Amino acid sequence: MTTPKTQAEKDQHKRARFKALRLPRVEAIVKRHRQLQNLANQSNYKFTKAEAEQVVKLYELMLEEAQIAWLEVDSYNLKNYLLTIKRSLTNAKLFLTYRWHGVVLYNPLRDTL
Repeated sequence: MTTPKTQAEKDQHKRARFKALRLPRVEAIVKRHRQLQNLANQSNYKFTKAEAEQVVKLYELMLEEAQIAWLEVDSYNLKNYLLTIKRSLTNAKLFLTYRWHGVVLYNPLRDTL
C-alpha cells in the first residue's frame, strides 16, 4: 500500500515533470517549424499565395491558442509552490535560489525565512 502524498510532494512532482518535458517539446516544435519554413524556399518549391496565406493563418491560430493556454490563466501557482517549499526548507535549514524567467523569487542572502 502506498502512502498518500502531501500537496507539496504532488506539486514538486508536477514541477519536475514540467521541467523534464519542456525542453524536448520546445525543441521538437522548433525542428518542425524549420522544416515548414524550408517549404517557403521558392527556388525549391512552388506554391500559390493562397497556400502561403493558409500556412500563415495556421501559425496565427496556433499562436493565439498558445497565448490563451500559457498566459490567460487564473494564477501561475509557481510562486505559491515556491513559498510552500521555502517554508518546508526552514526545518531542513536548506537554502535554495529559485529563478523564473530570470527573476529571483527567493534568495537566502536577501530573504529571511
